[in-house]
Amino acid sequence: MLARASAMIMMKKTALPLLAAAGSTALLTLTGCASPETFDFTQINGAPPAKEFTVEIPDELLEMDPEYAENRVLESVTVKSVDLGAPNWCGVEATFDYTDGMTDRIRDSRMTDTGDGPAGDYPLEDKFALAMGLSGENTPAFGEPDKANLEESVFLSKDGETVIHVMDCAASPTDDDEYFKFEFNTATDSQGQLKTDTFAEIKVVVMKSGEVSVLESEVDGYMIDANGSWIAN
Repeated sequence: MLARASAMIMMKKTALPLLAAAGSTALLTLTGCASPETFDFTQINGAPPAKEFTVEIPDELLEMDPEYAENRVLESVTVKSVDLGAPNWCGVEATFDYTDGMTDRIRDSRMTDTGDGPAGDYPLEDKFALAMGLSGENTPAFGEPDKANLEESVFLSKDGETVIHVMDCAASPTDDDEYFKFEFNTATDSQGQLKTDTFAEIKVVVMKSGEVSVLESEVDGYMIDANGSWIAN
């Protein structure tokens, strides 16, 4: 259903290829956040996994890209693991801190399935999923995991602020078989409809120990230079 909803929201998602070349600075491949508190896309060398961390766009980038700063969906996202009480499953909980008035804009937004057809109201969970850049085979559903019948799935709180992704436990911080991906997007009004664009994306993995870590991250159009400063890419 999420694939269908992607067309509905007129989402102009900029392709963000995950570069495999070693040493690429366009893609920041990490083993974890640089501190237990904050990951801001500047940590190229990685750090040990953490129990909890917050992801945010650094002030330097906000100053360099005033269009993103003005139209951004999120202020920050706090990520931590969830104890599901099952040895074969792990869970990631992400709490989304929206910019002022954004949740109301998402709830009240009108969607279209073609980009030029009549706007219509579509499931609210799809609207939040697209605003947060959630993707994958599992469409978010309102509610919480049923610990007695766990399966790979994504759950969304009614206010759209908390997501729990139930998935297989990662074997290591660099295990890319299972991950939770979300995006920092912009949202602009286009002919009475809400249109989103990708600015940055991040992939998170969780291990059985309860530690979460950044698998990969990327900022579209920007990179870190040899001195640790942001430059246009």
